[in-house]
Amino acid sequence: MQRLIAAIMGLLLSPTISFALSKNLEDTMRKTFGWGGIGSVIVVLLVLAVGSSIAEHVSGAFGKGYYSTIIKIISTFLAIIIFVGVALKLLDSISKIFM
Repeated sequence: MQRLIAAIMGLLLSPTISFALSKNLEDTMRKTFGWGGIGSVIVVLLVLAVGSSIAEHVSGAFGKGYYSTIIKIISTFLAIIIFVGVALKLLDSISKIFM
């Protein structure tokens, strides 16, 4: 149980740890929110949310409510798929602790 708590704390504190090991704030942001970093998923989800919202408003403004519904459904499924991918990656990381 202690290993599990340590793993969760490590995942939560990794931006702080990377900041302590880096030269400056820019390096920390690149490590955290760059591709392959922990925060890159947050950036992808924000871009997905903003992009789909803009697309919904534009298609609604042109009177194509059907397309805005499709955009909403597709963006919801994409967010769920991204979330499941992150959850599986987290479970894989936790399982490596016990092996």
